[in-house]
Amino acid sequence: PGRVPEYRARLWGQRTPLRVRPPVGLPLEPIALPGHSPDQFGYFDRETGWLYSGDLVLRRNQQIAMPGEDPRAMIDSVRRVLKLAPAALATSHRGLLIDPAMLLREQLDYLEHLAGEIAQLRRSGLNVDAIVRALFGGEQILPGTQTTWREASGGDFSSRRWVMAFLRPPSPAIKARENSNR
Repeated sequence: PGRVPEYRARLWGQRTPLRVRPPVGLPLEPIALPGHSPDQFGYFDRETGWLYSGDLVLRRNQQIAMPGEDPRAMIDSVRRVLKLAPAALATSHRGLLIDPAMLLREQLDYLEHLAGEIAQLRRSGLNVDAIVRALFGGEQILPGTQTTWREASGGDFSSRRWVMAFLRPPSPAIKARENSNR
């Protein structure tokens, strides 16, 4: 991969590419966890009940998205993880979360509720920017600045992108799982 965009480097630093190889001899089961990104994976250790979950539960009450985020895939991933009933989540940004079921249910409830609100507001005739204002009070401000995430990232991160992600048709894989759950 190339260099990260300048705004990301200012926020999080320039990253050196890392080649990840599956661990040999460890009882880790790869679990597809799309949502935050389409290619996100976690690794489940059935012996300990720990799930190394990457960015599955990145933030509570998410109000911005980056390119590639798919809230329907997030919902599906959280549902599947709840069925696994992990004893702990080892996360990228929140550290180790012991007994994560309540947090996962909160995340699922929030995403499902937000999906319903966005759909209802769209049916009532609101456009994407009006939905952003109604739900979030406008674009979210980058902490410690007077600048919105949308402005700082050239549109990569935004509340508008998050709302639009909910309005996209589901991927064929998600649609198939939704239909099988009915």
